[in-house]
Amino acid sequence: QQMFGQFFGGADPFAGMGGGMGNMGGQDGTSSFSFATGGPGGGFQSFGGPSMSGGMPGMGGVGGGGMDPISMMMGQMGGTGGPMGGMMGPMGQMGGPSQAAEPPQFDAIPTGTLVSLQNLKSAPERNGDRGVIRQYISSTKRYMIQIEDSQDTMSVKALNLLQHVGVRIHNIASQTELNGKSGTIMAWSDANQRYNIYVKALAKVISLKVDNCILDKGTVVQIVGTSRDELNGKWGTITEWIRDGDKYNVQLSASQIIRVKMDALRV
Repeated sequence: QQMFGQFFGGADPFAGMGGGMGNMGGQDGTSSFSFATGGPGGGFQSFGGPSMSGGMPGMGGVGGGGMDPISMMMGQMGGTGGPMGGMMGPMGQMGGPSQAAEPPQFDAIPTGTLVSLQNLKSAPERNGDRGVIRQYISSTKRYMIQIEDSQDTMSVKALNLLQHVGVRIHNIASQTELNGKSGTIMAWSDANQRYNIYVKALAKVISLKVDNCILDKGTVVQIVGTSRDELNGKWGTITEWIRDGDKYNVQLSASQIIRVKMDALRV
């Protein structure tokens, strides 16, 4: 776990997150636990219920108001303009005639994005593994993923990826102090259709409904569950969040931008 451990005091911040977060429901669709900061025996805490035994290993150095662990990692790696962008780095001027820039792909997740593998049927043992997008192959609509702490690469469909991207918390009526805080998507629960979000200002992970998470501009998303069957399954890039109506403008191509409800998009 070298890719993650070198930034988090020798431990992976994702460790211990699996499985136990799906049924942590609270008011307004929120629930949370805090990273243990007192070493072994530190407890998870819930806003709406009793503390839970156990702790998040290796997060003793993260306190309230600390940096989002993924953002911290990306920052130290020198990434700019996108998740972990610094890992890929520009090649610079190589001499010779310049090449025409490729047209933007609004339906492709950017190279350098940090992802987790999910719902793989041919290689289920890889589910939960993390890595970085190295290439998008438009002819097959697959991504080449470099697996964490190895030289292994995998060719994966977008449906088998979860992007660890930024969000801003929105419209939590019972815990208004959460509104406006930033975080990073750490996991997705199919059971309750919620994201698990690491909130950097609180050093906590909370479980939120889709429409309580404002995705960052530039995030590539999939359209799901709309009344327009021709749109469902398509991918596009968020260009704007519209407060009135809680919708996004999503660009599908150079000539097509559509407006979609928050709860009809997934990463």
